[in-house]
Amino acid sequence: MHLDIPLLRDRQLLISGGAGVSGQAIARLALQLGAQLVLSDPNNERLLHPEIQKAIEQGQCIDARPAQAPELLQRYAIDMVVRSPGLPPDLPLFSAALKQGVAVRGELDLAFEILENVRDLLQIQALPVIAITGTDGKSTTTSLLAHLINCATSRTAIACGNLGLPLSCVVLAMMGCEDSVFSAAELEQLKPVNGRQDQIILVIENSSFQLETLQAYRVDLALFLNIAHDHLDRYDSMREYAASKLNLLRHIQRSGLAILSDQFLERCEQSDVLPAGVASRIIDSGQILKNWPDPAALFWGKHKIHASQFALPCRHNWLNLAFALTALAELDARFPLSVSTEALIRGLASYEGLPHRMQIIYADNQLVVVNDSKATTVNACSQALQCYENETLFLFIGGRAKEKDFSSIRQILDRKAFPARVYPYGESGAMIASQLGMRESHARLGLALQHAMRDYQSEPGLQNEPHKKIVWLLSPACASYDEFQNFGQRGDFFAEWVQLNLGYARKRS
Repeated sequence: MHLDIPLLRDRQLLISGGAGVSGQAIARLALQLGAQLVLSDPNNERLLHPEIQKAIEQGQCIDARPAQAPELLQRYAIDMVVRSPGLPPDLPLFSAALKQGVAVRGELDLAFEILENVRDLLQIQALPVIAITGTDGKSTTTSLLAHLINCATSRTAIACGNLGLPLSCVVLAMMGCEDSVFSAAELEQLKPVNGRQDQIILVIENSSFQLETLQAYRVDLALFLNIAHDHLDRYDSMREYAASKLNLLRHIQRSGLAILSDQFLERCEQSDVLPAGVASRIIDSGQILKNWPDPAALFWGKHKIHASQFALPCRHNWLNLAFALTALAELDARFPLSVSTEALIRGLASYEGLPHRMQIIYADNQLVVVNDSKATTVNACSQALQCYENETLFLFIGGRAKEKDFSSIRQILDRKAFPARVYPYGESGAMIASQLGMRESHARLGLALQHAMRDYQSEPGLQNEPHKKIVWLLSPACASYDEFQNFGQRGDFFAEWVQLNLGYARKRS
């Protein structure tokens, strides 16, 4: 399918962070639309997609890595810069671009503008867009909502954005581009798009970084799950961090709706959060979590849903489900979906969750091993700990801290029914140990795991008391970059170590 979209034709684009996931995605999309590209990225060792490599060989793209200097703008007559969300907004390159009148866009926003052109050309009447943001739970809620739509309606939901599949890739699929434009993983995720462009619903996870650069973005529903201290190495204050999230409110369609938790409103430190004319619905988290897990219940119409019917454990996932059900109901009211209640209930039971988010990687009658590597904030770790207040806990916490106050974690540990064994590690391990009242920390996660194994094996009573449930929990409360490329690599390391060592130890005992 060839679509004539002149938006980027013959434009000179500089893609900063162009070797990253979203950078390479928007690069492939821009190449399809006839743009001339310059790739800039501090990392010149990342492999480029074959389509980009081919464009370099054919002269349609210049690989300028690792340069990021402002001189690139005039050297290549750049008339648009696409900024990677991971790069700081005060980078001299971006400041120089703005001074020279060069547009600075984000991948998400530019891809959405292109999508609007695609929708017009394909004459798609309704393409619902749901945006989900918050400090914790974004990925799970995004994935869960898409899963429920796919289970219980005839429409096709695509979960994308900060979740891992860039919106640019979805647009390429909507355009009917050849398979060679995609990676194998992207093709698998985008299979449902083929031939069903007019049935798509987009469920987009939005990070605060992505929300800084919005211009063309428009959504029908915007979900604000929660807010807690995060990314304070980038933002000067909690207020500034909240402001990046709140920017999404200005991009809700006139007929749209903001769905916010009461916790978000209380903690964002700004009065008059909702702009005039923006309809809203508030989620009362206290009421939803009251009496969880039993007899707590949520409702789909008149049908009562109990915690036992939902596949994911823990209080915070129950709150994520409340957001997903509320969004589905509001979506159904705006774009009638003919939701099947029976299929919805089956979808609740079949949802498996996402890797590295409270992922149970081993379980028997006594031992449970949980990979929560995605818990990169104190708040996320605190939520995980509250799931295991009555178990014997081995906690692995550490990495590169994004905040300095871990006192809330100590408070939770102090009130546990059974004492916890805590193993701080990594760049911030010593600081965490000090705040938790401990003397020892470990340089790396592997060393912390070895120490825990020695403790586990030296206390045979732990393994010989069947009434006691033992939980090994990786919930780091920190970023992974001191030791790993990302939280996924950290979680994989933990899972592999457990499989090789803990599983063997249990078989031998």
